Amino acid sequence: MDLDFDGTVTLDTVFPFKVCINLDRRPERWEAMKVNFERLGVRSIERLSAIDGESIIVPERLSHLRPVDYACTLSHLTAVKKASDTGNPSVLIFEDDCLFDPAFEEKFPEYMRQVPEDWDMLFLGGYHFETPVSVSRNVVRARMTLTTHAYAVRQSIYTDFIELNETPPAIVDRNNTILQKKFNCYCCEPNLVGQLAGYSDLMGKEMPEKPLNYSLPITGNW
Repeated sequence: MDLDFDGTVTLDTVFPFKVCINLDRRPERWEAMKVNFERLGVRSIERLSAIDGESIIVPERLSHLRPVDYACTLSHLTAVKKASDTGNPSVLIFEDDCLFDPAFEEKFPEYMRQVPEDWDMLFLGGYHFETPVSVSRNVVRARMTLTTHAYAVRQSIYTDFIELNETPPAIVDRNNTILQKKFNCYCCEPNLVGQLAGYSDLMGKEMPEKPLNYSLPITGNW
């Protein structure tokens, strides 16, 4: 990664513009995330009010999407559009169910120094439906990497991301796999960020924890 800052590698220096997507009716999740960010020394993080799948109407032309899928996609689209409109070179997007590696602060600089300078999208955690390509000890190239709980989008693909998700063929993480076929998309390995167990508004049910070492080609589970 092109470390064009003072040499200190933190979430703030690598990704000055960061958002956390959170439903207005789930304030407890935002409070929990704020505790995590404070622990990690994050000084700048913006809460992005998620579009609620319980109240949105899906356009007829997108009737192949569930309301929750459309709402999730629009929330991520909003984050990238805001980054583009404000001239930010990248945006790091968190969802509000993140499980951070206990040694995140120690590992993050090491991982980031291994990320190729040509990156367009970077997942701090992901679940692979095709075996990724090894790039370095802690970085792999994504081929079909799902989930959007912690990932960065770079200015180099804002236009493509926005165009794809304005008329989405699927939910945002499935759309990201389309971008992975065209652009340089990488993922931390093992994951720096997993997902907590709990009720998923997207899935409409309780979901088990997806731990840091969770990766489909390795475990064979989903």
